[in-house]
Amino acid sequence: IDKKRRILLCQRLFKLRNEVLSGKEVTDFRLASEQMELAAAALTELCITGNDDNSKRCILHSLQRTKPALRDNWVVASAPGRIDVDGGWSDTPPISYDYGGAVLIMACTVDGRRPLSSRCRIVSGGKGVVLRTEARESKDGKLISDSEVKMNKIRDIADFRDPSAACTLLKCALLCLGFVSLDILHGNEDVSLQPYINSFCSDSDEDVGLEIISTSLLPRGSGMGGSSILGGCVLASIAQCVGFDILSDTTTDEEDDEFLIHGVLMIEQLLTTGGGWQDQIGGLIGGIKLATSVAHKFPLEVKAERRRLDPRVRASLNKRLVLAFSGQPRLAKTVLQHVLRRWARRTPEIVANVEDLVINATKAAKATENGDIDAIGRTMYSYWLRKKKMAGEDSGVEPTAVADLLKALLAQKEIIGGTLIGAGGGGFLVMVASEGRTVADIERIVKNEITDLHEDVYNFTWHECAICEDGLKINVIDKALTSGSLDDFQINWHD
Repeated sequence: IDKKRRILLCQRLFKLRNEVLSGKEVTDFRLASEQMELAAAALTELCITGNDDNSKRCILHSLQRTKPALRDNWVVASAPGRIDVDGGWSDTPPISYDYGGAVLIMACTVDGRRPLSSRCRIVSGGKGVVLRTEARESKDGKLISDSEVKMNKIRDIADFRDPSAACTLLKCALLCLGFVSLDILHGNEDVSLQPYINSFCSDSDEDVGLEIISTSLLPRGSGMGGSSILGGCVLASIAQCVGFDILSDTTTDEEDDEFLIHGVLMIEQLLTTGGGWQDQIGGLIGGIKLATSVAHKFPLEVKAERRRLDPRVRASLNKRLVLAFSGQPRLAKTVLQHVLRRWARRTPEIVANVEDLVINATKAAKATENGDIDAIGRTMYSYWLRKKKMAGEDSGVEPTAVADLLKALLAQKEIIGGTLIGAGGGGFLVMVASEGRTVADIERIVKNEITDLHEDVYNFTWHECAICEDGLKINVIDKALTSGSLDDFQINWHD
């Protein structure tokens, strides 16, 4: 759509909005509200995807092959999870556009492993695309569950906007990289994908197959940014495999990071799950960093500044980090809708809360640089209170078991503070133990010394957590070291 047409459509949209708010000629206010919400989501998607053909931050599918595609070898991209220490929700469009954002985030291993990966392989003489998502045990890599989709026709990729459908994250990554144009998805359902596969994977007309598998060692709904970080892993593994130059020696680390961060935002908009930029920054860039975005700038511009820790401070913090899985998964999209509706009202409470999130993220970054571990713990708990305020009392972001556990451990001074990771509602709880305490100590105290907790607390699982200084890593696995099967997997790919 050209610029004049977009302006005209926006003017009509604003006129309709004013009519809805004034009550004129609106017979079904709820329906009108739902339609306006969809329109707002579409405008947010436009802001993120952009329209500048010369900007690689806006258009991923302008990529060109700059090196030969890799045949018959797995390209594995792995990454740590992320913990948001303070400032979350300020990164979420349209909040980050309206106000600007600042989030303090750390990349972390879980039980000594980088929990997220994607592997991609071009199969000589093969046909079609095979997509698979896997959940595996973090200790030994044992397969828990998987979902597989085989794509041979255009219709097989057309459900990419349905987050409940199988392998849609992988489909959206392919679309972002220009596998096929969105324009051809409707009305061409029976058209073969094979010519598009051949063109995407090589410079010849020879038939090849494409296999893409994403793997998570985290439980579903963990809150550790799994889907966003996986999106970055998938983009990186596919691009490296087919020869696209997004992680090269000719670009700076900052440019590579920016490309992937924006790419994941595009994936999430295509997928309709929405979301901000902190997850992918948290896992794709290693260590602890303060990430910021500027208000009223399109397309979105995000910067991440690493915060270096003294090795002794980092070792001490790693010992005191406590990770517990609540056993209650949640889809972040549900909480996201709650928050964005509250932000749309612009109540003084919500506006002030966003301001506090941004200010305190910057303060927490300074405490981190100063090596003040207790301050990090206190920050986490005050951040948790602001996250709850952001979602509202009726959002269900704090399960009773989590509230009970935090209250008891704080009262007995066994922890300095803690927060549910991510949007809340379940998933992982992270805490900073008091000096001299470790995750094993906190687990023992909860199970043996504290009574009258909610029964679900005793079903929590407890995990070691440590800051991971490396973000995204890419390895090419020589085909001689694998069986050639789609089931190839080695747990050391997550080391």
